[in-house]
Amino acid sequence: GKPAARLVASIAAGEAQPSVHWTSLTSIAGGGELDLVTDAATNSGTQTVTFTVSGSTGHAEELLVGGNAYIKGDQIGLSVIAGFTPTASIKEADRWIEVAPSSSAFASVVAGLTVHSTMSELAMSG
Repeated sequence: GKPAARLVASIAAGEAQPSVHWTSLTSIAGGGELDLVTDAATNSGTQTVTFTVSGSTGHAEELLVGGNAYIKGDQIGLSVIAGFTPTASIKEADRWIEVAPSSSAFASVVAGLTVHSTMSELAMSG
C-alpha cells in the first residue's frame, strides 16, 4: 500500500544524503528514558547517549572515524548502555576506548552511526 511505498521512498531518499542528523527520545521499561543525538555520515558518525532510570543517569559517546570505533562514558553509561562489567565500567569511565572491528561489541557501537545503518534502523517490518 501507499504507506509502505512512502517508507521505502523515504529510506531511499535518506540513503542518498551525504549526512543526516537525528534525535530520539524513547520511554523505556521502569519509567526511564533513552535520549540519542546522532550525526551520521557515509562512513563516519557521532552519537551521544543519555540513559535515565530509577533516578540514575548515565552518559556515553560513540564515534566512528576512519573505520575505527570509539566509546567514552561515565560509570553508569558504560555499564548500562555499553554492557561493561561493574569493575570495567569503574576502571574505564571517562576515557576513550577503541572498539576493534573484530570485537563482538563493534556492531552495536557503530549501529546508527552511518547514513546506511541509520536508514536500516528505520525500515519496519509488518
